[in-house]
Amino acid sequence: LNKTAARQRKGRRWEVLLVAELAEAEAYLSLLRAHPHWGVEVAAIISPTQGVTLKSVSVGGRGSERVIKRRVDWRRMIDNQVIDEVVAVSEWSDQSQLMDLQQVCAARGLVFSILVMLPYPKVGRYTVDDVGAGKYLVSLETVPQDVGPQAVKRAMDVVGALFGLMACGLVYLWYARRLRRESPGPVLFSQQRTGRNGRPFWCHKFRTMVVDAERQQKELAQRSKFGAVFCKVEDDPRIIPTGAWMRRRYLDELPQFWNVLRGDMSLVGPRPSPVIEATYYIDRQRRRLSMKPGITGLFQINGHQAVDDFERVVELDCAYIDNWSLLLDLKIILKAVGKIAQADAW
Repeated sequence: LNKTAARQRKGRRWEVLLVAELAEAEAYLSLLRAHPHWGVEVAAIISPTQGVTLKSVSVGGRGSERVIKRRVDWRRMIDNQVIDEVVAVSEWSDQSQLMDLQQVCAARGLVFSILVMLPYPKVGRYTVDDVGAGKYLVSLETVPQDVGPQAVKRAMDVVGALFGLMACGLVYLWYARRLRRESPGPVLFSQQRTGRNGRPFWCHKFRTMVVDAERQQKELAQRSKFGAVFCKVEDDPRIIPTGAWMRRRYLDELPQFWNVLRGDMSLVGPRPSPVIEATYYIDRQRRRLSMKPGITGLFQINGHQAVDDFERVVELDCAYIDNWSLLLDLKIILKAVGKIAQADAW
């Protein structure tokens, strides 16, 4: 369609031979009415098959019908028209007819296009991949799939994870001694989280709560703003003093750089959900699981503590998925660094 607009800019009409039944031809004609700037002129509309119905009457009075399909002489049809492109709109049950038309167009150097009609997606976009031998795979992509940008994103994750793990090691040496005095037990806390498309993985953080914090979770869920779906409690009594200091500076999340290096997480992405939380999700909420979770993201930089509505969390995560780009990742990382610097100064 962009090519069609470019032809119009060259100052000439683009003559199209439309191959379709009348009902199917309307789909293409409606496109032309909606985009008159394309400069397309339909030279003729031809049915892909021409049928003749033969009737016979039996002795019992019951009639029968059979249809004999005549093959279209595409060479004669095309040679009798001044055309630049052939557009086919049909399910093409007779593949040999389609092959004949394609070969005639190729022999004459004409553009041959097929209009494929699919359900209109509310989110995402369709892509077409040539998988060889005349087969094309049409996919509806609701999350970014471009290989190049995804490779760059992964490279950013690896480099960032390596630097993050070096900082994690230094903080570990200091925090381990401090934690033993306040709350004896393991320095690291591991919990199963839900990764991309529901894959579970063990997410690691510095422990900032008492050892039996998970046992107290059900009781505290009643005090949460969101109940069991998103347990977030103000003035959580399970948090130890130095743990609160670590959380304000986001240092408790440093071990997650190991998850990033492993590929379970990314530097930027939706908030990683606990497995139990994800079991309560409905369809639109599950969409936030369609990308790798991140150490930071739109939810974290837009007021991690201020967001008091789980639907707002879903909205921010889905907005990140819909608008993802490498530039957006860089902006989020820079804002996250700024928030950490402000917290440290405070």
